[in-house]
Amino acid sequence: MNLYEIERYSASHPDWEGSFSERLYEYREWNIPEFWKLHKELVELAVWLRGKDEINKQLVGRILGIQKSVRAVVAAHYNKNDVVTISGLTDEQLHEFIERFDMAIMGVASGEVLPESSFDLVNPLLISN
Repeated sequence: MNLYEIERYSASHPDWEGSFSERLYEYREWNIPEFWKLHKELVELAVWLRGKDEINKQLVGRILGIQKSVRAVVAAHYNKNDVVTISGLTDEQLHEFIERFDMAIMGVASGEVLPESSFDLVNPLLISN
């Protein structure tokens, strides 16, 4: 299983520049195309892990770290006392993207992945699913 986008989430990765995480943390920009790449990989990982009895603890730690980091920036965005404002989408859109993000994370843990047709906000990289 290729985990390029998940590995790229780390600032120490040589391809971090331009990644979803770099754009979010450095520029407070929700880069939609980069988000969809990460989301697609999380969904594919969820499908790949389906039926497996064990998940590598390092992988789980990495996934939960990504979730925690994204959630911290989003929480700051909604905190009126914080100066963080995420650009690139409306608050309503951000809510929808967070729902998709959380569902992908839950899918990694549970193996349950809903078809793209279940959502109003569709990952164009998964359109055939």
